[in-house]
Amino acid sequence: MKNISLKENKNFKKLHPILSDIELNCLENSLLKNGFDRTHPILTWHGYIVDGHNRYALCKKHNIPFITFNIETENISTDKDVMDFIVDKHIHERRLTINQINELKEIRKELD
Repeated sequence: MKNISLKENKNFKKLHPILSDIELNCLENSLLKNGFDRTHPILTWHGYIVDGHNRYALCKKHNIPFITFNIETENISTDKDVMDFIVDKHIHERRLTINQINELKEIRKELD
């Protein structure tokens, strides 16, 4: 586990639903109580956070070591590829409503 500095890309960050204060507080309490969950690394691409912005900020705030996983592959080689990856990940892994999915897709279109 490490505690490196990562960069943020505003377009990548825009594609993530904002956590409520309660959700953020629960995440912070979990990190403080249990430490960083190694089974859910912060996803990165060229040093930019792709997924895990909130976990990263809380780990930095409390000096909690974390791990990263670089998603760069032949199929993910541009900013556009990363944004498509983020949208796909949210649609397939989160419990989003139809309205949230449509909003996410609309934001993605605006970023082109």
